[in-house]
Amino acid sequence: MRVLSRLFPWRSLRGRIALVLVGLTVVLGAIALLRATVDLTGILQKRLENRGLAIAKDLGRNSSNPVLADDVFALFELVNSSLVNNEDVRYVFIVEPSGQIRVHTFTGGLPPGLKEANTPPPGTRQQVRKLKTSEGTIVDVAVAEPEGQIVRVGMSLRGVRQEVFTYITHLTILMAAPLALAVAVSVFFSSWLTRPLSRLAQAAAAVGRGELSTKVPVEGGEEVSGVARAFNSMTEELDKTQRELLARNSELEVLNVMARDLGQLQTTEQVVQTSLERILALTGA
Repeated sequence: MRVLSRLFPWRSLRGRIALVLVGLTVVLGAIALLRATVDLTGILQKRLENRGLAIAKDLGRNSSNPVLADDVFALFELVNSSLVNNEDVRYVFIVEPSGQIRVHTFTGGLPPGLKEANTPPPGTRQQVRKLKTSEGTIVDVAVAEPEGQIVRVGMSLRGVRQEVFTYITHLTILMAAPLALAVAVSVFFSSWLTRPLSRLAQAAAAVGRGELSTKVPVEGGEEVSGVARAFNSMTEELDKTQRELLARNSELEVLNVMARDLGQLQTTEQVVQTSLERILALTGA
């Protein structure tokens, strides 16, 4: 916290400028991460849907002969193989044209309402829907075969989310170096931008202590250099005025001494002699 306070003295102009620049960098980085998250999630979800469609179509082709032969064991082997060989597949089942479930991969029976959750309309070959379940969101793929049966495959989005999280974590780590560089640049830029004003403030403090000969370098932009020139002109005028006042005070002091001495003298000769001495002392002769 102390390091941050040194880098960003919040009440100073330099600290506020640096804070704005760092904040802008962080906001832009956060927007970039959010955009990357959304885009990557969409791409991976689309890829998951395509995989689900490919698995369902492959099952539909391979199940034609077992369906015609009424070979339930072969159908069970097919759906089980798809479940085991694809870690994103959560369930597979085949619906007969009559609406009966021919085979499925659920150990405790088909969950209520799942069969009706995604039924392709007549004339539609395939349909994809997202279903909310106790395991999270499932991409349910339904493919209607020419023979009338419907192959359903449920794909879990858990792997997609894990992949997105891993990618964004790595991207965040990679962005740490540019962010640190942006902080350093912000501190340098804010210091460079406010350096003439800091010098002007120090010079003003010196003038307040009576150091009227103080000058500031004329540098920076047009506005800042104009202020510096005006400040230097002001200190020159103040210094000149002070010297004139000191000289006038010295004259008055001599005149006061003369008046006091003359008041103490009684003879004309003493008055003339004292006056000449004071005049010579006043003129420096």
